[in-house]
Amino acid sequence: MAFPFSFTLKLFLLLATLQASTTNSQEIKSARLLDLLIRDYTFKSYTKNFKTGKLHKIHLPSNLSGINVDSIRFRCGSLYRYGAKINEFHLGIGLDIQPCIKRVVLVRQNLGSNWSSIYYNNYELSGYELISPVLGLLAYNANRKNFTSIQIKTGKKPITIDFSNTTLMKTTSGIIPLCASFDVDGRVSLSNLVGKNVYVCVANKNGHFGLVVESPLMPLRKKMSKWKIAIGSAIGGVLGIVLLSLLAIAMFVKAKKKAKMDELERRAYEEEALQVSMVGHVRAFSASGTRTVPTTIEQDDVAIAAFAAMEKVVFVSCSADNGGPNSSTLASDFPWVITVGASTIDRSVRAIALLGNGDEFDGESLYQPKDLKPILGPLIDPSANVNQIIAYCGPRSLTVLM
Repeated sequence: MAFPFSFTLKLFLLLATLQASTTNSQEIKSARLLDLLIRDYTFKSYTKNFKTGKLHKIHLPSNLSGINVDSIRFRCGSLYRYGAKINEFHLGIGLDIQPCIKRVVLVRQNLGSNWSSIYYNNYELSGYELISPVLGLLAYNANRKNFTSIQIKTGKKPITIDFSNTTLMKTTSGIIPLCASFDVDGRVSLSNLVGKNVYVCVANKNGHFGLVVESPLMPLRKKMSKWKIAIGSAIGGVLGIVLLSLLAIAMFVKAKKKAKMDELERRAYEEEALQVSMVGHVRAFSASGTRTVPTTIEQDDVAIAAFAAMEKVVFVSCSADNGGPNSSTLASDFPWVITVGASTIDRSVRAIALLGNGDEFDGESLYQPKDLKPILGPLIDPSANVNQIIAYCGPRSLTVLM
């Protein structure tokens, strides 16, 4: 017999909802995140029918099952003058409410046995274990557009938390539990109960609270025989020697590999086809030459090569290659390189030319090696020579005239 399509669809949606609920509950591992979720569901439940001073039960989704939440709204002045009692929490008169806005929403939480473990996991409770569910009392601004947190401190009387009617997660026969206060900064404060045979704690501000007892001590281990200790020591020694040997081999292989890489880099450096200059610890390659300005960027060999280098995260810089002094004569204008053009500076790199009769003339030259020996030669007027190479002081062009 075939199932109706509507029934199958409903079953699928139900399974998907259960799966999503399980996933969401497993993802909530932070006490702070849990407080924010409860706060959001609390304010979503508020309607115009919610009256001030009346306790309302907040219904949570299935993925937060096991948590009991109630909420009540007060005027700040009334809460200061008269205090309040919300299930296990009793707030005395003269409270210090910071800030004291027009209306305050109090949210009381009972995290039950399952969700209380979040506080055991988020806080340092080594040596102790929870025996009660964690009870929380939080306060917020009643303005739904700005429901910020509000801190409530005690005034003339402390805040009391009564665990007498709370179902304990573990019975304690003859052991007096301690009160645990979970601060927002991750610290846990322990204190004694108010009196004997009553599970009542006191606090000086709102927050989360629970009952803890010391964890039972672990049973002592039996004394191990000497021959077992000897065998264990021998096995441990052998394993230690093996591990040290493997570590030494690994270090030797790594050092040999590094030496091989250094040798390859040295050879590559010596056999470089391009000129190499060092900028700090970085090698900068340079290539010089002449080229004609292409009609399109797709036909520009330098542009294509620079784009390929850019894809490999290599920085490329080109000279402006200005053939002016006319407009629109810049050649290296593609956007994936840094184009550097010649410019003037506010100082001169002076070089002195000394004539044979003792006259000195100031000139400019960037090439000024410290070991350059003065050489006397004839004066040459490039403009008087028809050879263009000599006129532009081409490479070794003046040597033939000296």
